[in-house]
Amino acid sequence: MRIDEKEAQEFQELTKKAAFLAAQTAEDRKAEDVIIYYLGNKSAIADYHVLCTGFSEPHIKAVANHIGKALKEQLQLMPKGTDGKAESQWILMDYPNVIVHIFHPEGRQKYRMEELLEQGTQIYPEVTETEDSE
Repeated sequence: MRIDEKEAQEFQELTKKAAFLAAQTAEDRKAEDVIIYYLGNKSAIADYHVLCTGFSEPHIKAVANHIGKALKEQLQLMPKGTDGKAESQWILMDYPNVIVHIFHPEGRQKYRMEELLEQGTQIYPEVTETEDSE
């Protein structure tokens, strides 16, 4: 099945909305250190990766549940899969072209996803020139 240029553009817009909605929902549920990386064609897995930190098992579960609910209700998106559990310090939600990572602080430090994703561009929060040069 071929996707025309208009469909590809619509899909790209939808996935960007999904990434930003996931990030906003995580912040609304008091997750911290929320970051979105855009990898574009640098990754065969997904264009967008959303990272955030929860501070307890119930908090991590609540963040994941609210992200799932928001994406389903507002964009009609369901994850292709969800891996990990709050007690494992990392939940991964796999949406079309968007991966959401919800970490416990120790898990985020251990897996160092920012280092793996640094080939992409951090698009949220925006990085200023001063922050980038530090």
